[in-house]
Amino acid sequence: MIGTQSYSWIAWNILLAAIPALLAYPIAAGIDQLSIRRKKLPLYAWILPLVVWLAFLPNTSYLLTEWRHFLFDSYYTNVRAAVPNDPTKLVNVAREGLFFALYSAVGAFLFGLAIRPIHRVAHKAGQNVFVLSIPFFLLVSFGVYLGLMVRLNSWDLVLHPRFIIHLLHRAVVTPYLMGTIVGFSVVLWFLYMVVDIWVDGLQLRLRGPKAAAAR
Repeated sequence: MIGTQSYSWIAWNILLAAIPALLAYPIAAGIDQLSIRRKKLPLYAWILPLVVWLAFLPNTSYLLTEWRHFLFDSYYTNVRAAVPNDPTKLVNVAREGLFFALYSAVGAFLFGLAIRPIHRVAHKAGQNVFVLSIPFFLLVSFGVYLGLMVRLNSWDLVLHPRFIIHLLHRAVVTPYLMGTIVGFSVVLWFLYMVVDIWVDGLQLRLRGPKAAAAR
């Protein structure tokens, strides 16, 4: 148990966040091999796999919001409040803070890994990735809102599609809510670019100086 977070719940959240990363690579490879190189399947044949991938993608960025527990849950606020009277509690605060930092880092890393292969294969297919990024990150941000505030799951897209459409309409016509979704989508876009650049740099470092020079 980490504060109010059970290990089973943490493992479940990370598993859900790993699903889109695990789906992205075979989907991208299939698009590359079967639709771009061999022309055996049209690109629209991949709509359903991509929808499933997109439905699970908010679970990665959802981990970034777990900091709310550290900031606002009574357990953590009580531990922080006890520090002035009991300095030994500072160790607990540092431990909990480190845990949530690593928790968020896992989410950010899986978020980047889940998008990178789709991003690259879309560019290879001749799509305007920049233009597609605008509705894409808005949808991911909306998905985080559905999971965080409305408490829906990825499979509710199939079970309750009308309710999802109703919530989407409400978000569009509610300025404050729409502004929050747009703002968070910008944060996610920036976060992806940071992770993408970091992973590229890590790959170059692992390949050695010759690969970096060749690039």
